[in-house]
Amino acid sequence: MNSQSVDGGVLASRPHWRSRCRVLVVDDNIDSAQSMGMLLELEGLTVELAYDGEQALRQAAVFKPNAVLLDIGLPGLNGYQVAQQLRERSTLDGGMPILLVAVSGYGRDNDRQMSRLAGFNAHLTKPADPDEVLRVLDRHCAESMDDCPPGSARDD
Repeated sequence: MNSQSVDGGVLASRPHWRSRCRVLVVDDNIDSAQSMGMLLELEGLTVELAYDGEQALRQAAVFKPNAVLLDIGLPGLNGYQVAQQLRERSTLDGGMPILLVAVSGYGRDNDRQMSRLAGFNAHLTKPADPDEVLRVLDRHCAESMDDCPPGSARDD
């Protein structure tokens, strides 16, 4: 049985893979991180939060997210540095590809270019449109989940 949600007054089925998709939300603005986390959980995703770059790297090693929504302007390690380390770890682990999404107040063309160079797959400007966040996650996680056999590390 598919989960149901109300979206703009229209009943819509959630994609089957959402309950298996892990998303790490990283933002030093606690309210912003918690709001995004709650939205994603309401949509059926499994979410963990981190509030700085070091915490994000520690949590990613244990949580093994399919996707990371990552602020750029973090204290300590900035989002670019965290993205580079997550991308390197993902490649070395030989696991499923991780989706890295910059969610930042920095939205100029130069900022988007720097995001791509750091290994981000997408760049969304704050405040991020929840529908766009879900579209980006849906596109990636659906492909990852279809390639991920039941019982694998990404599906436990």
